[in-house]
Amino acid sequence: MSKGFEFSPGGAPEFRPSTGPTPAGTSGLAIASVIFGVLSLLVCFVGLLIAPVAILTGHIARSKVKRSGGRLTGGGLAATGLVLGYLSLVLNVGLIGYTLRGPGSGKRSPADAALLEVERKIMSDKNGFALGNSDQARDVARSFATVMESLDKEAFTKTRAKLKLSGGHYVTWCELRPGRCAFVVHVPEYRRFS
Repeated sequence: MSKGFEFSPGGAPEFRPSTGPTPAGTSGLAIASVIFGVLSLLVCFVGLLIAPVAILTGHIARSKVKRSGGRLTGGGLAATGLVLGYLSLVLNVGLIGYTLRGPGSGKRSPADAALLEVERKIMSDKNGFALGNSDQARDVARSFATVMESLDKEAFTKTRAKLKLSGGHYVTWCELRPGRCAFVVHVPEYRRFS
């Protein structure tokens, strides 16, 4: 409703509201939707919290603009906020999935898979402390682990740790192949060494 001056029949100006069309205003929710949409793209991982706000305010703003009968504008801003919010949601979920899975985790080579299996076996001494791919390899692993434990007792400082993942043993895996020998060793309390 606009206001204006009208002249009365006596010639004196008189202030009366006129009944013209109301100027349209921009929806605050539409503006908020765009702002949250842009922020959700700029901030990694936190975008998962901000993107739903952009989406929610965008949907509410579009609905209010449609019902306003032209008194409210911002439908385009709300749509932009929705697109940015949904895009951010998809990108952040993908980024988190990639981070949790790790690069190339779906493409393990047979050697990587074998090493991972060996690492799982030597994490504790529940299968003994000398492991290997043959009887001869287990004997070599036992000799190595025994020597390392005696060196540990003589050369390294004792700790007060009550709980030791491998019972204090140098759990050793020996892999013997023609012309090759490889060891994978769990060093107890590795972090205490400098």
